[in-house]
Amino acid sequence: MKKLILLLIIPLFFFMPLVAANIAVPDRSLNGIYDPNGYLTTSVAETLESMNTGSETQVGIYIVDTLDGSSIEEVANEVARKWKIGKQDSNSGILIAIAIKDRKFRIETSNEAAIWLPDSKASSLLNDSKPYMKEGKYTDALNRILVGISKAESGKSEIINKKENKNTQLPKSLKYTAIIIAILRICFNYIPLFILVYALLATCFDYLKRCRFSKYEYEGKGKLYPDFPNFVPNDTWTEERKSDYKKNKRLIRSQFNYAGYNKLYPNSKGFLPNDTWTTLLIEAYYAEVERKQLDRLNRSQYSYNGKGKLYPNDKDFVKNASWTSELKKSYYASQRVQSSSYGRLDSSTSSYDTGSSSSSWSSDDWDGGGFDGGGSSDSW
Repeated sequence: MKKLILLLIIPLFFFMPLVAANIAVPDRSLNGIYDPNGYLTTSVAETLESMNTGSETQVGIYIVDTLDGSSIEEVANEVARKWKIGKQDSNSGILIAIAIKDRKFRIETSNEAAIWLPDSKASSLLNDSKPYMKEGKYTDALNRILVGISKAESGKSEIINKKENKNTQLPKSLKYTAIIIAILRICFNYIPLFILVYALLATCFDYLKRCRFSKYEYEGKGKLYPDFPNFVPNDTWTEERKSDYKKNKRLIRSQFNYAGYNKLYPNSKGFLPNDTWTTLLIEAYYAEVERKQLDRLNRSQYSYNGKGKLYPNDKDFVKNASWTSELKKSYYASQRVQSSSYGRLDSSTSSYDTGSSSSSWSSDDWDGGGFDGGGSSDSW
């Protein structure tokens, strides 16, 4: 009889995880924020829009009252997958999931984003925002996390270079390993001592190698420059050479055909004039800048009723005489009334209301993937 009961109960254990994993994920909002209870203010949406439009990484926010018995890791991973956070070309996506009444939150990272935002860094960002979460200052906590993510992404290129440098150095280190193994076979009674000696020698060899790679005259593979993490300061890099190196990097970023990170334009701070920007190209660039400025000015007019109208609290709004003091006071008064219901889903449009008529980005930009459980969770 006991065996029969066991045979009937055991299959239930296989089906229980399937039931628990069936999480109801809401439709993705246009600006990437799901906040049906209105915990956040418009500043979070504005910060998120600025990040997502000017970065290779997409960030989404999912904030609810409770997880209804599910784990924060399970919910965050399911939402990130179904929302397909991350642009198709970069596949770098991050989800910030928060359960207010459960007092839990998590940063879920895609496989690509985890390269420059490891679990330890994600944990540090959550820990830094805890004081704000405890005081109920959810907007301040979110803005602090978003700024931390933005700073981490700005150092992405250095992290990638560091990994590449380590990969190029690996084959040479194997030669030293073979020598040490032969010595250990002879002196097996002194293994602890030899391990210590090997560690010291490996450290010395690595330092000497980095010293050689950091020389100004060195032109081989794996050369280290003053702004590289493994660079060893030395006299061959004079202040003049350092200045020339920084200037050359700015000159590269100032090239017309440069398509890398932090491209510099003629009106950018630090831009260096060069032959790739011909007179016609510069004129065309400033003409486009002026066109965009005039377009923003046109859309900032009080009488403008077309698509993409800009209001006084919008980021791209251009001050103009059509918005009198009285009109501004009336507008801000209406915003204060609406702020109590900010962040709720409009049942007629199923889109997230940010208090602005323009969305952060097109839904076509969402096509990421590769969320294999990277990230960090915490509670406050």
